[in-house]
Amino acid sequence: MTVTPQKTSIRPFACLAAGRQLIAGDNFFTVMLAGVAVPFLFILPLPGLAAGPAICGLWYIFFRLLRKEEVQLPDILMGFRWFGPSFVAALLVGLLWCALFVPPFTLLVWYLSSLDPVTADSMNPILVAVPLLYAAFFGATWVVSILFLFAFGLIVDRGMGPIEALRTSVQGAFLNLPGLIGLSFLNGIIVPIGWALCYVGIGFTLPLALGATAIAYVRIFGLSEAGPTKARRGPSALDQVLSEAHENEQGPA
Repeated sequence: MTVTPQKTSIRPFACLAAGRQLIAGDNFFTVMLAGVAVPFLFILPLPGLAAGPAICGLWYIFFRLLRKEEVQLPDILMGFRWFGPSFVAALLVGLLWCALFVPPFTLLVWYLSSLDPVTADSMNPILVAVPLLYAAFFGATWVVSILFLFAFGLIVDRGMGPIEALRTSVQGAFLNLPGLIGLSFLNGIIVPIGWALCYVGIGFTLPLALGATAIAYVRIFGLSEAGPTKARRGPSALDQVLSEAHENEQGPA
């Protein structure tokens, strides 16, 4: 399914506020458990195999929330309906990550192993280069994560293949790069706070960050009429979500 991303105003704090409203209410406990369960049960034990479907499961839950539909914890497993495309997309992103990571660090290890340990002064430039290399690597990883931020959402919501989803995500991200950089930076502060709170806090901070990302998705790509559930819905459900997101983007008059 072809989707044309829109250039719009992505205000990070407005997205965060709308995301908080999205996860509030009767579904909050389910979303919180999903935020705890997905990293612990899928991504950490099986990072290469289950990461893509697990992320799709989270997107599936948030798309149901956007359509004002009830969610249940087993909905996480619905991400495995898109196992093939999500696995390929995760694999391609992982290969790109390795392409950014492996060559420079292999070169660094080779260079350090070739140095004469007696001449310690010769390592002074390396002591400066290593932190710079780490900073460059994490910066590149951050940019990649922003560009592919919506790929799994497009797989679930629009039924795209992995290549098309990655390409469309990059297009949408480039059109809205300043706002998405701010949103990514804000999420990068919020989510580690949950990890720091004995991991349990991730059940609060990860859904909040994902809710903000889902609002940004709707602003850029809209939401498909039928969606992954193929459910019938009243015409006001999506309109209400978009209206709330638009009001948060505009802020108080």
